Amino acid sequence: MPTIMIKLEEAKHAIAFPDFHSDELLKIALTDPCTINESGLPHSQQVTLNRDYCRLAFLGDMLIDAILADFLYGIRHELTYEDFDDYRQNLVDRTSLADFAIALGLPEVSSSWNRKNRKPLEDKPDVWGEMFEAVVGVLFLDADRNFWQGR
Repeated sequence: MPTIMIKLEEAKHAIAFPDFHSDELLKIALTDPCTINESGLPHSQQVTLNRDYCRLAFLGDMLIDAILADFLYGIRHELTYEDFDDYRQNLVDRTSLADFAIALGLPEVSSSWNRKNRKPLEDKPDVWGEMFEAVVGVLFLDADRNFWQGR
């Protein structure tokens, strides 16, 4: 049966999230969309995998915005909506998130780690930024939807 190769243990080490247990979701989050079509999986599984990946990335994107808003609100009460939006656009654009993903080593543990025609990492900021968002979504779900649990 065709499979998508993820370096799961290395990925779990890279994210360093205590008591992490959502291995299947992390595999989805680390599936480079470019490798889905090359996977040899049946079309219906490819569609499902792509849908699940996009849902995790969407969740992560919204969470990153919420975490940033919470942080900024906590330290800068005087900020206007426009100020918040400026911070958000400057701090969490796809290029910045791609830098985080690359710094964590996500491209090297993702499904494209051994892809023959893989482009240089810096040429694909959208892919790596979106993957970072998907991983954030997985971490949130793994934490039972409560990042602030011990606060």
